[in-house]
Amino acid sequence: MRFLRVAGVMVALAAALVAGPARADDPTLTVTLTAGWDGAAVAGSWIPYRVDVKNTGTHEFSGTLVLNARRPAGSPNSAPSSVYGTTYETPFSIAGGVEKRVTIYGEFADATAGGPAGYEADLVDRSGAVVSSSGSASVSQRFGIGLLADSLQAQGEIKDVQLPSARPLSVVNLTPPDFPGSAIQLSGLSAVVIDNFDTSTLSQAQVQALQQYVGLGGSLVLGGGAGWRRTLTQLPPELVPLRPQASATVGLEPLLDLLGKHSPLVAQSVVGTLAPGARVVLADAAGNPLLAEVAYGAGRVVELAFDPADEPVASHAEEVRSSWAAALDRVVSAGSSGNAKFAPAVMVAPGAVSSAFPNQVGFNHYNLESQIAALLSDTAASALPPLGILGGLLILYVLVAGPLNYAVLRSLRRRELMWMTIPLVAILATGGAYSAGVLVHGQEYFVNELQVLRVAPSGGVEATTYDALFSPRRGDLTVQLPESSLASTFIPNYSGGGTTGDDRVLAGRNPSLKLAGVAVWQPRDFKYVEAAHVNVTVIAHLKLSKGQIVGSVTNNGRIPIRRLTLLTPDGRSATLAASLAPGATVTVGGILQTAPLQALNRVVIACGGPASTSVVPCGQTNGPQTPGDKQASLMLTAAGLLGSSGEVTSLTGIVDPIPSLRVGGTEPSRTALSAFATPIELEGIDTLSAGWASARVVAANNSSSFPMTVLDYDLPSSLAAGPLKLSVANASVMGAPFSVQKSQAEL
Repeated sequence: MRFLRVAGVMVALAAALVAGPARADDPTLTVTLTAGWDGAAVAGSWIPYRVDVKNTGTHEFSGTLVLNARRPAGSPNSAPSSVYGTTYETPFSIAGGVEKRVTIYGEFADATAGGPAGYEADLVDRSGAVVSSSGSASVSQRFGIGLLADSLQAQGEIKDVQLPSARPLSVVNLTPPDFPGSAIQLSGLSAVVIDNFDTSTLSQAQVQALQQYVGLGGSLVLGGGAGWRRTLTQLPPELVPLRPQASATVGLEPLLDLLGKHSPLVAQSVVGTLAPGARVVLADAAGNPLLAEVAYGAGRVVELAFDPADEPVASHAEEVRSSWAAALDRVVSAGSSGNAKFAPAVMVAPGAVSSAFPNQVGFNHYNLESQIAALLSDTAASALPPLGILGGLLILYVLVAGPLNYAVLRSLRRRELMWMTIPLVAILATGGAYSAGVLVHGQEYFVNELQVLRVAPSGGVEATTYDALFSPRRGDLTVQLPESSLASTFIPNYSGGGTTGDDRVLAGRNPSLKLAGVAVWQPRDFKYVEAAHVNVTVIAHLKLSKGQIVGSVTNNGRIPIRRLTLLTPDGRSATLAASLAPGATVTVGGILQTAPLQALNRVVIACGGPASTSVVPCGQTNGPQTPGDKQASLMLTAAGLLGSSGEVTSLTGIVDPIPSLRVGGTEPSRTALSAFATPIELEGIDTLSAGWASARVVAANNSSSFPMTVLDYDLPSSLAAGPLKLSVANASVMGAPFSVQKSQAEL
């Protein structure tokens, strides 16, 4: 009976441990969680999780605030929730009768990539009991807009816009106190809109964050109109396509012409000079600009010369929607348009194919990070001892334990001692095997590290570090991360390795990781992102001429660059220099050739969306990795993670690794490889090739009976003159290509 009673107690204790922390609900504490930007986010971005806590009681609460990932439907309960998403926690206290907000920035991992179904916030007291929980907050890949406007009218106007993808817009009003001061924290927004807003109220750090956000692939929409001075004059000139000088009156007819409609309205607008590389995409009959745009780094800026929130436009709903749609349609990635009514189109230039719609190369953010996870496991730390050592030990054990042991004892006439010598030989063999493991791995913590440095045109560097940590002993570990970095224990890994345990991130100014139950010499994967203080500055004057990249490149940074390579949007590459020292300039003449995509091993090509032009069929892998070319794999991955449009020409190369983490207060041994990528613009192109630039959907009427889509082809001004041929499959084309520069259709 006593045995049964003890067994029952043990079963109850085990059940309690499996069930997780105990609950001791406190009705005086209420917790509300909001995630992302009104529930929207960009895949793989860092988004705010805002927790509002209200204490209606009289006593202070002191404990921990924990953000727990929710398991996707159908997932096994035996696995910790951190397998599907990162667990975040921070110390938290709140006095009685007080309301308090805490914002934790964490990574958004979509459920389609193995991420969580959402998050919930728990208040945990010092005994480990959950005293209050929020409801679940979920985030999805939708078009999220951060709005800086002094009027609330613009938010409703923008929300009414229907994009060609038919996905709803999420619009969040931002103010100077809550506008992020880091490009990393802005990364979850698909676009930032500034309309009739005093930009001088933004700090220098916030303006720099906005500039770096655009340079690394973000989108910015600006409104002009009567308030253009307070909106435009305080921004960096690189972010203003139409640099204002005066006001004018413009007709809005061209806006509705895109959809076959008519408008007699006029509005007050700005006129001025175009920034270098900018162009007017819509103008009235008198030539006054309505809409201008400029590419900045990997991103794009679109400027409305007028303000849809000003009268008389504001009181005409059709014109307001068309105005905001004309601007927002131009910053929606072609790959995300999802317009099933329009099949792929191909533009043919003299002697070369220009583009396919939409431009997709088959790799998305999660595919690329899965490739990095595969590279992380490619290290000697995860290797077995050499077969020669293992084979030698096995043969030696058999000989010593058997014939040699018997022969020695027989010669000594003490064969009865074999009952002692055989176990002794086994112990010695075990010690030898352990020594072989120590010989291979050592007794120090080891980190296999990959770093991706995304360099903005302004010089800012966003560094993402991917780590596989190996421990010489079993147990829990604390990893100290760089100051103000953001971390995640979730890395998509379609090969199935690197699954995390019950790990968590301690968020704050000095973040750290708690890794639970780390096994001996088994990798534990995680990543973190930071604004790196490293000078990687490359000045390039390059053009494409007769299949070669010619020109010069200068290393204005402070660290050497190796394997300097140019990657084009059509999937080709040109090696420019084997090494480029700080301050050095090299004259280049690299031949464009197909990029070594075979370096990307074990990457599963994503399917779905409009017809794809991927070089590898969807749902398949693209072959084994070329041995020894881990550097090329990381360089290609770094370029792939630069921007979101897939139409970025970039320079990439290998640089010295930046300082890393600490384990238990000490620096671990590490093998580190660091690659940078920065967007550039070629100064001349004489021929185009398939996939160089895709058509962009700039207007659509979303009609089921008579669907019409307006596409924009951006052709380089230096392209050789000659007739263009437009080929379209499964769609009707009326009219002809229209030249904005000449304001006429050209056959």
